[in-house]
Amino acid sequence: MLFEEVDEQRYETRKVHLYADGRMVRTDRVSDLSTSLAWVPVPSEDEIASQREFEVLTMSAEEFEEIWRKATDAS
Repeated sequence: MLFEEVDEQRYETRKVHLYADGRMVRTDRVSDLSTSLAWVPVPSEDEIASQREFEVLTMSAEEFEEIWRKATDAS
């Protein structure tokens, strides 16, 4: 599962990966680490949701902060 914070141009500013084994890994930069921000803008919610394998859920800034705090830095 991915949790993404995006800016007005839809570029990721922070991201958390939740893996099947329960690990939560976060990043706030583009890198070659296990979790990295994308180089390109995130597609619209409608475009993502149109793909069967994805479900888009919206969360508040407070909910994202709670997840961010629980995650560990990418390595």
